[in-house]
Amino acid sequence: MARLRVRAGGPYRGPGPYRAEGQRERFEYRPTEKARELYPVIVGLMQWGERHLTDPAGPAVRLVDGRTGTPVSAAAVPAGSPTCEPKEIAVVPLDRRG
Repeated sequence: MARLRVRAGGPYRGPGPYRAEGQRERFEYRPTEKARELYPVIVGLMQWGERHLTDPAGPAVRLVDGRTGTPVSAAAVPAGSPTCEPKEIAVVPLDRRG
């Protein structure tokens, strides 16, 4: 099994153990602040691709606020405006069968 190389100052910490209820122990890599700051860029690229390069059936997923179900988008907003943290965003599969 391939492992991420984790180095000092890199975007991920780990591996660290965790265990979901009823499951065996597993290991996960946790994003650092550096990685979390990149999240809006990744969302913006994903949504740009959906607008300009999408399959005729439309996008496969939608990003929504996991608390309210409201669709989210990458945007420049005034400093101090409310935003969603990555852990608050849910990826919802869309029916693409047409």
